[in-house]
Amino acid sequence: MLVRFEYGLAQGRVMKEFDAAWLFPAVLIALLSFTTSSAVASSDFDRGVKLYAQRDFKNANSCFEQAVRDDPKNATALYYRALSLHQSGDLNAAVQCYSGICASFPGTPEAKNAAQALAQTKVLKAPSSNPATGSASAAVVPASKDIYERSNVGDEELASLPEQGSVPFSRGPGGHIMITAYLNNRAMQVIFDTGASLCLFGQNHLDAAGVTGAKLTGEKSAVGGVGNTATSTLEEIVSIRVGNITRTMPVSVSAKMSLPPLLGETFYNGYYCDIDSSAGVIRFTKKTSKRRYSSTAYDTINVPYETMGNNLVVQAKINGASCPMIFDTGAGGVVFSYSQAVSIGLHIPRDARTVVNSGVGGMAGGYRFEADQLELGPIRKTHVPVDVLMSGGPPLGLLGQSFLSDRRFTIDYDTHQIRFSR
Repeated sequence: MLVRFEYGLAQGRVMKEFDAAWLFPAVLIALLSFTTSSAVASSDFDRGVKLYAQRDFKNANSCFEQAVRDDPKNATALYYRALSLHQSGDLNAAVQCYSGICASFPGTPEAKNAAQALAQTKVLKAPSSNPATGSASAAVVPASKDIYERSNVGDEELASLPEQGSVPFSRGPGGHIMITAYLNNRAMQVIFDTGASLCLFGQNHLDAAGVTGAKLTGEKSAVGGVGNTATSTLEEIVSIRVGNITRTMPVSVSAKMSLPPLLGETFYNGYYCDIDSSAGVIRFTKKTSKRRYSSTAYDTINVPYETMGNNLVVQAKINGASCPMIFDTGAGGVVFSYSQAVSIGLHIPRDARTVVNSGVGGMAGGYRFEADQLELGPIRKTHVPVDVLMSGGPPLGLLGQSFLSDRRFTIDYDTHQIRFSR
């Protein structure tokens, strides 16, 4: 059958017909009920509509994307971009756009139809249940909490571990904190990543270390990161040594990783971690140590955090707008999804650079530009590079190394504070 719908133009209202036989149910509902709330005068938008009618969804999406860049308040163009992504099968990106419309344009026909589409796709997940990290890092979203309980440092194990330890670190190409870990006594460069809930290795890393043990028979874990969401293999028990701290513990294993392994929070959660950028050293102090870390050891700026899974979430401000962000030492920079950027009024300028971010979830294209100001408590930086991903991306913004690399800080898991030296 043919579905007729209207879209607004400055010259007047124009009727278009489409063969609806190929529409997804969610999109069909959205188109049937759709009328725009405002006129749209955009040649990019016009071209996008024509390409959409021809089922050239990839190029239609590019046109609508440019129309949104020219006018970030253009809810109609953003809605059509979501439809184009949906039709092309990129459901993760479509959900990001639908969610951005609902958050930024409440009460509009576009928001109503986006909500209907989300209900039909059944792929929308609450951010609190889907932690992820950004460029060159990942968080692991387990099918159950069992993996956390198996991987975290328990009281009995912690009692057998050393009171203190340290390990030198260097900076990777993206500013990531790189340390040497020993996997079954084989040296390996890994990313020290507070944005990763679990330790994550590729099967290629385990092969290189000669790990041949039998895998556990527990449930698989979803691995979320930049790009799409992949599915990890089952966990494997390995021996990991960092400095003088050795643990035999389950890690999550992906089929293959082009990135270095991630040393996540479950390895060191029994310790305070003092990351000293000036000395290039991470110092570990056991939480139960008599020589435990004290906030009076040096003058500090104390920033509270909340937890999302095993991730640390802080309240930041970008260009004056408040936004929760994942405190992520494994992210090279500051990263937002497109819907997050829209929700906090972070607009992509026309001279923004095109970039590609890579992570365990794949690759995602976006734009890089400078934010006027980024604040974390009283810590304030100006002209901070920011990446906005146009598809996929983390559920919350990532506060990475472009903001953190020149700071010394300790993560205090007892009081839920990050203590920065002044």
